[in-house]
Amino acid sequence: MSRLNEASQWRLCTGGCTCPDHDVPLYTSTFSDDMLENSGLVRLARSNEEPLPAEAAALNGMIAEYSERISALDSRAVDLRELRTTFLRQISSIDEELNHILGEREKLSVAIDTRRKFLSPVRRLPPELLCRIFHETVEKTIPRSLSKRERGWWDFRDVTSPLWTIELVCRRWKEAVVSFPELWSYLNIVVTDDNFMGTYRYTRLLSRQFARSKQHLLTVSIHHDTEGCSSQELPGPLIALLFSASERIQRLTLAMSFDAFSSLQPLRLFFPSLEHLRLLCTDSLGADELGGIVLFEGVPKLWSVDVMDIPHLSWSFTLPWNQITHFTSDHAYLHDAEAYTLQILDQLRSMPNVEECRLRCEAWDDGRITEEQPQVICRKLRSLNLSSRLIHQRPLFQILNQLTTPVMSSLSFDGSSYNKELDVENTFTAIRNLIGRSHNPLKTLRFFHGLVLTEDILSILCSTSTLETIWLIHVPLEAFTRSFFDKLTIKPTVPPSDATIILPRLRLFHLSGIMSKDFDAEGFVGMIASRCQQINPSVARLDYVLLRRFVPPEDPDENTIHILSRLDKLQSTGVAIGISERIMRPSEKSVW
Repeated sequence: MSRLNEASQWRLCTGGCTCPDHDVPLYTSTFSDDMLENSGLVRLARSNEEPLPAEAAALNGMIAEYSERISALDSRAVDLRELRTTFLRQISSIDEELNHILGEREKLSVAIDTRRKFLSPVRRLPPELLCRIFHETVEKTIPRSLSKRERGWWDFRDVTSPLWTIELVCRRWKEAVVSFPELWSYLNIVVTDDNFMGTYRYTRLLSRQFARSKQHLLTVSIHHDTEGCSSQELPGPLIALLFSASERIQRLTLAMSFDAFSSLQPLRLFFPSLEHLRLLCTDSLGADELGGIVLFEGVPKLWSVDVMDIPHLSWSFTLPWNQITHFTSDHAYLHDAEAYTLQILDQLRSMPNVEECRLRCEAWDDGRITEEQPQVICRKLRSLNLSSRLIHQRPLFQILNQLTTPVMSSLSFDGSSYNKELDVENTFTAIRNLIGRSHNPLKTLRFFHGLVLTEDILSILCSTSTLETIWLIHVPLEAFTRSFFDKLTIKPTVPPSDATIILPRLRLFHLSGIMSKDFDAEGFVGMIASRCQQINPSVARLDYVLLRRFVPPEDPDENTIHILSRLDKLQSTGVAIGISERIMRPSEKSVW
């Protein structure tokens, strides 16, 4: 390690130092041409007369004096040039020394950082914590995205487990990743000719990963790449792996064409531990050509099914639908794989024990559903989530009109479309009718981006005393009039003979939409205040209130802002209250 030598211990001179190197004397000019002040010389300057002998002597004396001063200045200039050259050499040496010092400093900083890494707490992490960290690096399923190359196609990213790289970092990390079989329990398999032919490196890695998972339950994702495969059937090594792992597969994702799905039927796979199944069809246009595919010989523990781009699932695949309690059906917006209303109703009818259901419906059954058709009674359905992105046709009310859900506690509707147009009013009316005929113990109602009529929302609130959470987002606020808020306002304790209290359990109220002259701010404030101050002890206190208004730019309402500001004092009671507004953009006015 190099050190500063004694000769380099140079310091700047301090104040009051008298050494010759401390300062450079400055030259102060004192010359002033006073020729015009001498009357004799003035006479010569203004004429062409010959100077007198005395004047000539004076002029010669001046010339001689000035010449001597010039010689002295020239000598001084030479000295300063030499001094400047000396200083430049010293500056160059100082620059070199400075660069050397900075280089040494950088080396020392690197050496410090290196040694601090040796003391890093990461080196002391217990294996259990390392396992949790490594677990976050593992892809739980094969990443996918809509293709930008071709409409209606998916792009899947072939991923290799990062654990193979992690174990190469050090012996301790390798011991950690090998010691926890759950890290190796996520098998992401992309079927291509390159992966399963030739050197068999891909197959060896899968076999090693399967061996390291030991007896831990497995999450397996398989994507059959139609473009990269010369055969629609699964390769032999993968089939052997599935048979070997059949007893331990708990979650299974299959993304493949219908022909590839059909190739599974002769295998008669039995998965005794399978609980979660996810199916994605990469060629949904061929779904109508096949039906009743028996994917598995038996899946006795299966209770959750998630499908993508499969229009008529209960007709396409034979599964133990009576076991299913959680079901999700979706499709990509660009695909021609949307499920029709009748297909969704058939699916619900095939699952008598379904408890949670998420559905997207964007295909219209024109004239095929009538009131005479029997109701689909979902006796165990507790949570229903419906969504649609259609611009002109909104078919979800057809499903709602055919359903009866006697135990449903949560209902969510999302009608947001890509052009931001509101859903038609008959959707919310269908929700009202569903709640009315089902008499369910509804606790959560979420309605996003649609039309709401005053009579519909009042009917729901008056008939559903169990409601605790209400989300009405992106709805016209004109439905919320003085009479509406008066019915929800809690009065002081009254005799039992008085009217029934509406929403005695309400704890969260979220209202968002375009401002209207029919919206009664005074009524809103009074209703919220009555429920926050617990005027009636038999009514639950509101915990959270949010009002978000979209205001037209030409119609600002300062009076409404002043009225709503009175709710601020309720913050001290522990109630979370959020009141906000936003000026509408011109593009939004046409769709509201």
